[in-house]
Formats: sequence, C-alpha cells, structure tokens
Amino acid sequence: MPVTRIICRLFFLIISVILTSGCSLGFLGEKEQKTRIAGDRVSISSLDKELQIDDSLKDTRVSTPYPKVNKRWLQPGGNSSHSMQHLSFGDAPEIIWQVDIGAGSSGNTVLMASPVVYDSHIFTLDVSGKVRASDIKDGSLIWEFSANQQEKDSVFGGAISAGNGNVFISLGSGHLICLDVNNGREIWRTSSGSPLRSPASYSDDRLFVITIDNRTIAFSAQNGQRLWLHNGISEKAALLGAASPAIKNNTVILAYSSGELYAMKAETGSVFWGDNLGKTRRTAAVTNIADIRGSPVIDGGVVLAASHSGRLTALNFQTGRRLWERSIGSTSMPWVAGDFVYLISTNGEVICLTRSDGRIKWLTQMQKFKSPKDKEDTISYVGPVLAGDRLLLASSLGKIYSISPYTGKVLGETKLGGGFYIAPVVANKMLFLLDDKGVLTAFR
Repeated sequence: MPVTRIICRLFFLIISVILTSGCSLGFLGEKEQKTRIAGDRVSISSLDKELQIDDSLKDTRVSTPYPKVNKRWLQPGGNSSHSMQHLSFGDAPEIIWQVDIGAGSSGNTVLMASPVVYDSHIFTLDVSGKVRASDIKDGSLIWEFSANQQEKDSVFGGAISAGNGNVFISLGSGHLICLDVNNGREIWRTSSGSPLRSPASYSDDRLFVITIDNRTIAFSAQNGQRLWLHNGISEKAALLGAASPAIKNNTVILAYSSGELYAMKAETGSVFWGDNLGKTRRTAAVTNIADIRGSPVIDGGVVLAASHSGRLTALNFQTGRRLWERSIGSTSMPWVAGDFVYLISTNGEVICLTRSDGRIKWLTQMQKFKSPKDKEDTISYVGPVLAGDRLLLASSLGKIYSISPYTGKVLGETKLGGGFYIAPVVANKMLFLLDDKGVLTAFR
C-alpha cells in the first residue's frame, strides 16, 4: 500500500477516535472550541477598502430558513437552479465510512468531478474515466463502468450529473454518456466535437453542457440528439473546470470563461438577455481572467453570479437588469439562504451579504497562505454549503471548517488527508467529501 494511502487511513482512524471519544466535542470540535484559531474574524481595515461591513446592518439579525432534508444532490450546486437554501445535517456527525473511488489527481490530470447523490446511491468519476456507484449507507460498491472502454482519449475535466433515472458523464474528450442509474448500463453516447468543461445540467428531458471553447450545446436526455447550439466568446485564458448552467421555468442561465452571462430559452436557445462580468479596468494578469468558475444561482426572481476578475452581481431573472454589484472575486458558487448570500472570495474571505442589496453583514478572513510569514503557497477554499446551522468549507490543505452563518465565527476545523478542490456535498443528512487523492469520506 502506498505511503500516502497509509497516511490517509491513519488520519481517518485518528479523527474517528476524536469524534467518538466523548460528548464534549461536537462536529470538528466546534462546541468546546476555546482558542482563537486561524480563520477567525479580523479587522476590516486590513482588507480591501471596497469590502466594508455595513454599519446600517449592526442591529440586523441574520436568520436562515428551517433546514430541510434533501434526498438528492444531482449536480454541482445540488439541483438545477443551484438554490438549496438550508440543508439538514446532524449536530455531532461522525465519519461512518471511507472508500477509494479510483485514480486521483497526478502530475498531468486533475480530479474535478463532484460526487452526485441519487436517493441511496452516490456516484463518482475518477481521472481514468471509471464511474463508481456506491451505497450511501456503507460505501459498498454497487456497480462500475469504464467511460474509456471505447476510446483512449483523456477524461481530463470530466464531470458527472444525474436526473430522471440516469447518470450523465461529460468528458474532456468531448463525449457525453448516459447510463442507467440502477445498473450502469450504457444507454447512449454522443460527441460534442470539443472538450467538455462543465457537468451536464438536466431539466425537462434536456441536457445542457459547455465546451472548452465557450459553446453551449443542448441535447435530448432521451437519445443524445443535439437540439441547439449557442456560441460565446472564445477565451484563451481560463481556469480549470467550468460553471454548470442553472435552469428554472424553461430558462437556462449560462456562464462562460469570458465572463459572459446569458439567459436563454431552454427549448430553442433564443437569448433573453446577456451581460458580462469581466473586469472593467486592467490590473494584474491573473485577476484579468474573467472566468465565471462558480455556477450561477437562480433564487426566486434573482440571478447571482461571481467572476474571478472581481464582480459579484445580482440580476433580475426576467430582464437581466442589474440589481446590485460588489467588487468581490470568487471561483465558487454563491450560496443563497433566505435573505442572505454566502460566498468565499479569491482572497480567502468568507462573506455574508444581504440578498436584496448586497450589503456586507460580516466577513471572516481565512488563512490565505500555507506559509503566512513568507506569503507563499496560496490556500484555496471550496464551498460554502449551509447545513445543520453551519457553513461548511474545505481547503487545499485537506482541512474542513465549520463557520457560524450568523456571526462568521469559526466554530471548528480538522484535517482529513488529501487536499480538497471539490465542494462539500450534503444529502440524506449526510456530508460527503472527495479529496484529490480519490478518497471519499462520509459523515453522519
């Protein structure tokens, strides 16, 4: 057994002992947290001057919707609109199982496919193209499928989603594959002609995928027939992965690596409105990447999206009119819960804003560098997900964090193993985390 796997298993055993050794500790040790740990709140004066906690919200109390049980997490963002609100999750969960899903990240491949949960099954896709269906109760294998059995192309950038009794696999080779959710039988396979960047978003027997050259293609979920095509602006500089389209009321919201944002009719691909979240002024080369990496969210009559180049924007769902905008860069999906929006910025700031006008209620600065003294090795974060009255985040350090959605206080943290570059998944009152080594951990 490789040393890395042994170390990972040791982490698992140690954490299991900690989590089950007494009732004084809650999830991640959050109930008895006494010391101030890296990631607690800091003075706003030390941060970007544009990010100001709004004094008018001083007496405003943050509230969240009542948590609900979701049996499914069908794509990154949870559902087709990417609005999951507040999910049910226990007060003191424990690790109940841990499995190796297959090949993880290596020198020339990156594990990017977020797990999806369909009732009692959880589905994963490794970098070799192996699709694994596991039982969420114990992680046991139900079936496996090799997406590369008919081709030798790379699955770099592969993603997975589900809907209507099927699992959909999008590959870096440009292939889109439909499998039976119960047994992994291949139903159909088609090609987009270009590498696919995004998971396939499913709604009303249609699939919507985005290619590496910023084209959106709609397919029939029944037989893989191409329905329509939309061309965005081709962008040479882009981040790994892509936002998945958001869908509601026969309208698809598309986000491209060029910073373009479109609302389109799901049936025909006709454009209702468009916008661009690219930066208006020239700055450093890295911040000029306009990519909308985090999926857009449709919540009620509002669309929320954030670009890497520094724009968090709320728009009217029907007209595309901008409701408000903040100079916040992010590669994560905004998480909407009731009257508030939560986001992790590219600077490692966890931010709570009002949904109606984008005022900042609180801001928590997480550890930005692995070596704070030398300011080297930037730490990346994924999430947040609101579950069980806590915001859940994970980091490239292999840590998971619990943060109060009401105050921004870091409630607890712990280290699992490999780095996390895929956001946490919550379904059936369970938390699932997939690290870059290909180890899937389940909490309940």
